[in-house]
This record gives sequence, structure tokens and C-alpha cells, in this order.
Amino acid sequence: MDGGELFSHIQDRGNHAFTEREASNIMKSIGEAIHFLHFINIAHRDIKPENLLYTSKRPDAFLKLTDFGFAKEITTLNSLATPCFTPYYVGMKRRIRTGKYDFPKPEWSDVSDEAKQLICHLLKTEPTQRMNITEFINHPWINQSVEVPLTPLHTSRVLHEEQDVWEKVKRSLEGTLGIVDQSISQNYSQFKWLSYLRGRRRHAAWQAVDVDCPLECDCPSTFPTAMFCQNRNLQHVPYVPSHIKYVYLHRNKITGIKDGVFDNATSLIWVVLFQNQLDSDKIGKNVFSKLKHLDRLLLDHNELTRVPPNLPNSITDLRLGHNKISKIPSNSFEGMANLATLELQANVIEDVGGMLKGLKALTLLDMKKNKLSKIPDHLPERLQQLYLDFNQIQSVPAGFLTMNPKLQFVRLAHNKLTDKGLPSNVFNVSTLVELDLSFNKLEKIPVVSRNLENLYLQANEIKEFSLSSFCKTIDMTNFSSLRMLRLDANEISAKDIPAEAAYCLRRVGFIEV
Repeated sequence: MDGGELFSHIQDRGNHAFTEREASNIMKSIGEAIHFLHFINIAHRDIKPENLLYTSKRPDAFLKLTDFGFAKEITTLNSLATPCFTPYYVGMKRRIRTGKYDFPKPEWSDVSDEAKQLICHLLKTEPTQRMNITEFINHPWINQSVEVPLTPLHTSRVLHEEQDVWEKVKRSLEGTLGIVDQSISQNYSQFKWLSYLRGRRRHAAWQAVDVDCPLECDCPSTFPTAMFCQNRNLQHVPYVPSHIKYVYLHRNKITGIKDGVFDNATSLIWVVLFQNQLDSDKIGKNVFSKLKHLDRLLLDHNELTRVPPNLPNSITDLRLGHNKISKIPSNSFEGMANLATLELQANVIEDVGGMLKGLKALTLLDMKKNKLSKIPDHLPERLQQLYLDFNQIQSVPAGFLTMNPKLQFVRLAHNKLTDKGLPSNVFNVSTLVELDLSFNKLEKIPVVSRNLENLYLQANEIKEFSLSSFCKTIDMTNFSSLRMLRLDANEISAKDIPAEAAYCLRRVGFIEV
């Protein structure tokens, strides 16, 4: 697989941090792989970022679990314990036995409580109290039954910030233990010792000396182009020095932004303003217009009633979810040909109109929890992910996916869909990977492509299990690619599943009914 390791992806992202929601999606993929292995009685026993590979370098690549060198079959006679008498395991073993883990600041300050709770459950020292894989994949942070925030996680920066002490640590370990093979220690990546390094240097260099930085904020020497002003009860945007590229102003009480506030820092790449009290009437018309390098603008969880005007064309990621926006003029995103992610969830939008026109690079559109009565027309041709959960949609237009061949992930859960509103074979397209139709009013399983991998139909009114919805013919060579199939909370039970399903749905780890 030429997509590379997950570990390499974390390093390569550099200052373009993963978000907590991206981390949730990655952990969900890992959990599904482990769930399947446990279903067939296999324990992997060596899960780490280096053993997780992407199928390609494309943004929509799949994450695969590899390297089964430590794997064992789970039987009553087969022990899963293997002694590991190497110094690389010593530190971890001691910490695991004591259960002494914390969430040091500032890296963990803005991570959600749900994520921290999940980690604590996974690190229970007593195995019988530890979370199992079924509990893991059903945890709210994993299945995203709660709103997983878009908090930036600067994992890559943390990995790199203490490379300068790696040689000292390595010499110390070699001198103390005396058993480290020199050929290994010379090539072993310093990133493997992140947890050890964090314990050695408890953020002594967090605050830089003689750096141009407003008193209300922190400008760390370890991340000199960033300005951290979150959780300060600020009511205004402070002065932003010219060298700053990343400004974090989330979780404050800012109600407005005047024109000129960012004029001194035209090199800004990220502006993070979620969870404030921003009012559209108190935002200047040209606040962001001079930021020609702006890549991400996070304005979710505010009091906005309109899309801010004159947004720079450089933006690739725009978050406007959890506001009070009801109407979006057709020219709101005019000229924004680089916009790839647009989040408008949890507003009060009834009609999309022509707002999507010209968004040639858009790959993700999130409009769940609005008041849409129909699927938006004229979707961008590159769109891959469409989230329309929690709306009032009653039907899907004929040829919907044929007209949008790049769509791979479609979520229409919690709407008003009925069998009458689904044209024949509307979801039977080979490009679709995930389809969520849960919490609707369907009585039949719609026909889907054999290439579909995840299908969610729970909490409908389905009365029969139709195998023909998945396989036209049933034999050893014709089978579905489905790995996840949920049919629970319908009007069928396990006894309604025909025996032939074992051939057609051979890749499904477990059918929930």
C-alpha cells in the first residue's frame, strides 16, 4: 500500500494539525478492524501507528491494519501473553501497571471530555474493568452520537518540539540499561520516545522570552508563529503581531470584530474563533478580506445570522456550524474556488439556493441539523462527503448519485424518508462507500451496489430481510463488499436472515438486528 503509515501522516501534517473529529474517524476505522478480527477469534497484539497503512495518498484513502507477526488465534489453550524483555517496553510497562496517566497542558487543554473519558477507559489497569472492543466502537466519541469538536490537535508539533534532547535521552538509556543494541538505537526514531521525553521536560520552554505577544495570550517558543488566547474570557480580539500565522481565540466571550483588527497580520493561515458570542451585526465587512493566505477559518458555535462578507479566496476549510444562519445569498462564497470543506451544520437553513455555485474544490459539505426539505441541487462535481442528517427530507431525486459520481459518503439519517421517496436503484452505484439511512420510515431495504462497505438502516420500519438488495445472484464468486450492516430497531430479527446471507454478506463482521 503506497499511502504510507499513519505515523508518517501525523509527522507530515506539520502545522496543519489533525482535528479531534479527524482523530475520531481514524479511531473508528481502527476499531472496526479490531472488531472484525475479534469476531474471527484473532488478537492482533501490536496495534500502533506504524502498523496502520493508508491504501493510497488520496484524501479519501482507507486505513488498513497490517503486520500480523504478533497476532494469535484466541483459544482457551492459546495464551496471549508474550514476555518482552527489552528496554523499549520497560517504561511503558511501569506506567501501565501503575495506571498513572494525565492530560498535560497545554496540548490537552481543549480536547473534549468525551475523548479523555474514552482514553481513561482504555487504560484501566485491571483487564476486567477495561473497555472491550464492542464498547469502544459504540462509545459516543467514536460513533459520533455526540458532536465531536473540530479542535486542532498539534500532534506533529509536539512530536518535533523536543528532538534536541533525543541524543541525551538515548545516551542515558544506554548507560543505565546497558543492553540496547547499538545498531537499533542509532536508527530508532526519536518520536518513539515521545512519552518519555514529555516526562523529562514538562514544558519548561512553553513561554518564550522577548517575543512580541499581547499580555492576554501565550506565544510559545516551541511554536513561534502561534498565538494562544483561548479560554481567557476575552471580549475583544487582542493585537495580533505581524509574525503570527496561527491565532487561537476560541472559547471566549468575543461578540464582534472591527475592520482592521487583522491588518497587521496579513500572513495569518488559521483563525480559530469557535465558541464565542459573535454577532453578525458586529463584524466588519472587510475583517478577513486582506488575509490572502488564510487557509482555515473556524467560526462555529457562535451567534452568527449571516455568512461574513468578503471572505478571502484562499480559504480551504470554513466552519460555520452551530450558529443561527437562516439564509445564504448565492454570492456568499463567490470566487472561493479553493474551498474544500464547508460546515454549516446546526443552523436554520431551509434552502441552499445557488450558494454552492463555483465551489469547484468542495469535497465535504456538512448541513446536518438544519431545516432542509430536499437534497440541494447542483452539488459541486468533486463532492465526496455529504452530511444531511437531522433535516426534513422526504425523498431522493432520481439519478442523484449518477449526477454526482464522486460522492462516497452520504448521510441521510433522522429525516422523513419513505420507500415511496426512493426511486428504484437510486443508491445502486459503484462509487458509494458509506450510506446512512437510519432513523427514517423505510419498510424495505433499498437496493445497493456490491461495492458499498457500510450501510446503516437501524430504527426504520423494515419488515423483511431481502437478500436481493445486496446480491442479484448468490454464489461463491458474487458477493457484497459490505463490512458494516445495521438493522437493529426494525421489525425483523435474526431468524429472518436467510442462510444464503453467509455467501452474499461474507465480509460483514456482524449483522446487528
